[in-house]
Amino acid sequence: MLGRLSGVVVPIAIVGGLFLWPVASGAQRYPTGFDTTKYIYRANAVAADGIDSLDDIAPPSLRLGTNPERPGYPVIVSLTQSVLDMDTLEFAMVTPAVMAVAIALSAGAFAVVLLRQPWWAFPLFAIATGASILVARTAVGSADNLIIDSIVLGLFVCSLAFADRQTGYAGALVLTAGGTLVHWSFTLLALALLGGVGVVFMVQALRHTRNGGSWWETPSLRLAAVVGGSVAVGTASLFVAPALPRKIPWVEAERIQLKNALRLPALRLPVWAVASTAGAAVSLSAADHRRRMTTVLLIGWGATVVVAALLFRAGWNVPPYRYATFALALPILATLLVTTLGTLIARRLPILGSLVGVALAVAAVLWATWWSVDYWRSQPSIPEEQFDQSLAAGRYLASTGEERPVVYITSLPQIVFPDHILRAGVPPSFVDDVYVFPGTLRELRFLQGDPEGELLNPAPNRRALAARELMAEVLVQDPIVLFLSAFNEGRRAPPNPEVQPGVFVMQGPSGVIEPAAPSGASDIVVDAFALAALLAIVGVGWSVALAPGDLLARAGLAMAFGLAVLGVVGTVAGRLGLSLRGSSGMALVIATALGGWVVEATRHLRTRPARHRQAGSADGA
Repeated sequence: MLGRLSGVVVPIAIVGGLFLWPVASGAQRYPTGFDTTKYIYRANAVAADGIDSLDDIAPPSLRLGTNPERPGYPVIVSLTQSVLDMDTLEFAMVTPAVMAVAIALSAGAFAVVLLRQPWWAFPLFAIATGASILVARTAVGSADNLIIDSIVLGLFVCSLAFADRQTGYAGALVLTAGGTLVHWSFTLLALALLGGVGVVFMVQALRHTRNGGSWWETPSLRLAAVVGGSVAVGTASLFVAPALPRKIPWVEAERIQLKNALRLPALRLPVWAVASTAGAAVSLSAADHRRRMTTVLLIGWGATVVVAALLFRAGWNVPPYRYATFALALPILATLLVTTLGTLIARRLPILGSLVGVALAVAAVLWATWWSVDYWRSQPSIPEEQFDQSLAAGRYLASTGEERPVVYITSLPQIVFPDHILRAGVPPSFVDDVYVFPGTLRELRFLQGDPEGELLNPAPNRRALAARELMAEVLVQDPIVLFLSAFNEGRRAPPNPEVQPGVFVMQGPSGVIEPAAPSGASDIVVDAFALAALLAIVGVGWSVALAPGDLLARAGLAMAFGLAVLGVVGTVAGRLGLSLRGSSGMALVIATALGGWVVEATRHLRTRPARHRQAGSADGA
């Protein structure tokens, strides 16, 4: 029992410590990633105005992409904040560590349930996957992808276990519903991979039925039932979200090439390809049917990187860098190779071999993990000076006691990143009233006097032009106008009141605000453990009731289930008009946590007569 407990605790400590270290040590004051500020302001918008506000955060002409069809992250933030003393910035700071732990534990459960690995392999698979360079790259600003990774691993566990005539069908549907609300496109890809496994084993299913077997006993038909039910549940989830997906995510070909060049080399894909191919070959030779099904799934999952690269070269808008970080099959298969070799050595040499086998497995996992350590510590955070001033401007806006539009003047031609940073710094009630003006104060004053006038300096791009065109309707609302020096490089500071270093009020109430107290390292660590514990507590009842495997595997899937059910319950409640904050949000979290145990109690009562009959038959025999 103590050994199995350590199998869960050790990955939590190593994976969580890896991703917490930069912020907990003080090396970074803010999280990393271009899109992190976008996650922050989306969560603030839901906190202030409800889930339907995701579709109205910014004017459509700016094309900022607020993803109303993916409400999972902001809903989870709002619900957890109703229980924990944590704001959206603090949540974003611990997100990489907590979600990487969820991925690690789900990977451990995947190995134990589907690859038939012994309990001692649980921490090896957990660490090798959760602390892999793929997860480290995903953690740089892709919170939705981090969450969907753990949910997809749980979906695979439940689906393939059900295909092998164990429990898991209802668990797969719950995870699909939650995954769709977090990141529908990767959930769809996961279901396609499961469908592909069913097709591969169709010949075997036909042979089984010709020999008099039942169709329902075949993995292909049972997987078809999972995929069909999941597609229905996923489609229903899309209609529950504030908006339907308007299009497949699209990226310019030049940007895809640039990001491929920047991101793919760090992933060391050739090394993963060799190790995972060897692991797949070893696993396919196993006689166990479930393990062979799982290996086919892992091969297809890993091959998505190659398929994406080929499609991109053929002219399709498919970014290989996105699929490369999603391909967690690579570290799983590589770890399978290492544990298999370690086991073989241990069997050949009873005492010395055991030590050599353990040393080999641990060394290989730590070697791969070191890539992540080196990469993660080198990642820059959100630009600190810009975000310092953005947060200071937000405290000023909160002190005014007024709610009216706020215009930020900037010299930066590309307004998307400045917009994300500035919108993330304002109080929640201001999120949908932020406007970035790419120009000078003189140009803004000119537009105030002549809203239909044409500026001498042309806008450098379409978004900048759209931002300027919005000024005509904004300026008549007597907005607050701010000048932040970090967003106006090369421009002299104006003579207007300075409420914080670098933050000048060009129009609006004057005043001086106190600087914010920084969060301590201990606060960050406590927040991370509190969030991980809450997700596990919410999800453990659902995992016990709906997931396959022993207690270790179900504990490993608890956080994945917690994320999924909070996303589903929060989205439905938000669409019904219920508040996700305060006492209402806390009641929803408690009800969600208890709901899993109610399902388990109901299942236990339904199966009790069958268990009694089995016990009676055994006694009679």
